[in-house]
Amino acid sequence: WQSITPSEAVVFRKIEAAQPTMLVDEIDAVFGNKTAGQHEGLRALLNAGHQRGTTVPRCVGPRFELKDFPTFCPKALAGIKELPSTIADRSIPVRLARKTKSETVERFRLREVKKAACGLRGRIEAWASQARFDSYPQLPDELNDRAADSWEPLLSIADSAGGKWSAMARKAALALSA
Repeated sequence: WQSITPSEAVVFRKIEAAQPTMLVDEIDAVFGNKTAGQHEGLRALLNAGHQRGTTVPRCVGPRFELKDFPTFCPKALAGIKELPSTIADRSIPVRLARKTKSETVERFRLREVKKAACGLRGRIEAWASQARFDSYPQLPDELNDRAADSWEPLLSIADSAGGKWSAMARKAALALSA
């Protein structure tokens, strides 16, 4: 689910309805100096939603019946500035940098990438449907508890993929989160 500046209510309802992978761009517009106070509920939801089991309780309907909305789903937040520290602490940071004038890269054409990604997605889904994942992969000791929690599913996927993936994933975990 790709969105820009969703409200707290939209996010928890979307998570309940679709269990999506959230891709939120322009997150700096949500948590910038002028607007962060208006989005405290969304910040709290993102903080709590990094683990399964946490819910947002709300009264719904004409009889104000109590309903617990789940907050967990995979999330990718993109923005120019830093995330609030409480969200950053529950995240795996991937820092991007603009290319320098001396660097050359192939142009990115979305319509071409969509075609290639469609086939790749099918192959990944087929692999994942038959892969066996270790619920307790070996975690690097250098990761703090929250970082280890964040990396655990990714390391399990890498271990299931086998080959060089286990070592590469642990190297990435240490480089990004240790």
